[in-house]
Amino acid sequence: MGDTGKDQSKLSGTARVLDALLALEKISDHPNVDSSKIGITGYSFGGFVTHMVANKNLIEALNLDNTFSSHLAVYPTCQASFKKINLTGKPMLFLLGEKDNWTPAKFCIDYVEKMKKQGINAKYILFKDAYHGFTTAGKRTSSDAWKLTKCGEGYINSDGFYVWAGKEHKGTWKSMTKYLGKKCSSRGVKLGGSKKVRNQTLQDTISFFKETLGS
Repeated sequence: MGDTGKDQSKLSGTARVLDALLALEKISDHPNVDSSKIGITGYSFGGFVTHMVANKNLIEALNLDNTFSSHLAVYPTCQASFKKINLTGKPMLFLLGEKDNWTPAKFCIDYVEKMKKQGINAKYILFKDAYHGFTTAGKRTSSDAWKLTKCGEGYINSDGFYVWAGKEHKGTWKSMTKYLGKKCSSRGVKLGGSKKVRNQTLQDTISFFKETLGS
């Protein structure tokens, strides 16, 4: 498979989510692991995986016995998630960059507000003057990176298909990313943050997992 950072079409979001859920099942069976105290965190696409594995539809469809006890998503994409929110209800925290123009914070903020209306313990922290990848101190531009900000908000319907940019996508992940690439993508993103934001991210991570999983 190799590096997927420069070509996100290589590995679907579904495959990544499945990997995390099956890894949880395996780890939970270990005699030295307390399965009630397993959290998950991820950055960027890993952040997407982090909040998607809380979906009860997926867990029930796979007939899994375990769920993550807390979820910490760092600058994830929330631009297309399940239209009907049906989650485990476990605590969820999003760490977001105010100036992120690759995975804009506004989509995750809206998603958090929707979860809160359903009584889910979901929160977000918005870092000022922070772009995507704000855990790296210093600012830079990646002129080759593709972004989907012009595609607007999509969703996953009750049949499990993405509906995005005026189309229901029933084909492969690669065919959908190719369609979005031609339809509404653009190049160029800003990246980075500061030492202060990087250190705060670490502190918030430790505090969140101590609070939700215990010391």
